[in-house]
Amino acid sequence: MTEHEQDLAWLVNLLANLGEECERVSNNNPDVRRNALGFAFKLTGHAASALTLLRDKSALVAEGPRFLDPPSLLLLARAGWEAFILLHWIFVAPADDEDERRLRYQRWSLESPRRRQHFDVILDGQEEQKEKERRSIEAVELAIKGNPAFTRRSRSDQHNLLREGGRWRPGYPAMARAAGIAKQFADDHYAVLCDHAHSGWLSINSLKGSLTEEKANQIGEAVTLSLGIATANVIASLRYLFPDLRPMTAEAARRVAAWTAAGRGEMS
Repeated sequence: MTEHEQDLAWLVNLLANLGEECERVSNNNPDVRRNALGFAFKLTGHAASALTLLRDKSALVAEGPRFLDPPSLLLLARAGWEAFILLHWIFVAPADDEDERRLRYQRWSLESPRRRQHFDVILDGQEEQKEKERRSIEAVELAIKGNPAFTRRSRSDQHNLLREGGRWRPGYPAMARAAGIAKQFADDHYAVLCDHAHSGWLSINSLKGSLTEEKANQIGEAVTLSLGIATANVIASLRYLFPDLRPMTAEAARRVAAWTAAGRGEMS
């Protein structure tokens, strides 16, 4: 394993243990902050899978030849990055404004159920499920309308925030920059990850020819760097959201700080 891969594995293990501790300390006082843990667990899974692909490679059958699959690695990096950015924007960025934090979570929670309302009914029970979710959507919409963070917005902003398809959040690059992430990662690196996710020209063109060892190493470094920055920032975010956690060791604090600094463009 490279140094960055070793660091990422260490950070992911720290995040997994921290997530379990967050669950324990929040059991007695569950509030909207507890929902941040789902984003953290999602990032943990993506990062672990990326490390597995880097270590064991891919194969058509278990006994077949192994090969590195860069697009899949970069897709995992993008999914993990977005989990970090959304966690920060929904739960951390509102700071001490609990109404705003709750509003952002409420609005985010509408996206998937609303989309499923337009699915074709194919299996038995789906119509009943859609009806159940429709009632849940209406309940969340009503809760949003009663949220002080919503009522203090202008009429136009209220309309755009609540309507289906409305602009309820900034784009990922803007949210990343607001989280203190340097342009190199917030804009440039994220654009490359999106190109691979959407089968862009860069993604397809990069598959021409054989994958050299140098190129494979570059891809591994890019993936572990972005996931390391995301993981360290999520660790810092959870420690902010759950102040009753046990203190980190000096070594853990140093390593997390080094990786969050890397995300701000302060590479050592």
